[in-house]
Formats: sequence, structure tokens, C-alpha cells
Amino acid sequence: MELGVSGDDVPLFHHYSIIMQIKELVTRGWKVSLHHTLREGNFCGDYFAIDAIGINKFMLFQTTPVKFSRLFLANAISIQFSRV
Repeated sequence: MELGVSGDDVPLFHHYSIIMQIKELVTRGWKVSLHHTLREGNFCGDYFAIDAIGINKFMLFQTTPVKFSRLFLANAISIQFSRV
């Protein structure tokens, strides 16, 4: 089953509110480009999400945290990691 955000027939499921917010942003007249990647395709994003579990405050990094430096380098040169 293919799902899109352009029509009004978005089914009710656990991502409904996110899709509706995306649809609202797209209608603002901005030039918008949305891209999706699986967790395996963005190891940095996946690792940040795992690391953020339990953090209840906004965090802004001025520089790349040391523990993420190698992940960013690997991501930049398209090294893929298998998930176990």
C-alpha cells in the first residue's frame, strides 16, 4: 500500500498527525522538498534519536559532539552499517 501526503485520503494510523502537519507546511507557499530515508540510510540521525531517549530539554550543538564525529564522517562518505 502506497501512502502519500498530497491527497485528502490519509488513513488514520500512528503517523497521521505528523502527515497532517507536513501537509499544512507544504500549503504555506514555501519551496519545499521532502526526502525520506530508512534508519539504515542515516546512521547519524538514528544514533542521535537513540541517544536522545529520555532527554526532556532542547539541545543545540555549536560543534559536533566528539562521540558523533566518526559517525558523521562515515555518513558523509556513504559507509553503510548493518543492523544487528
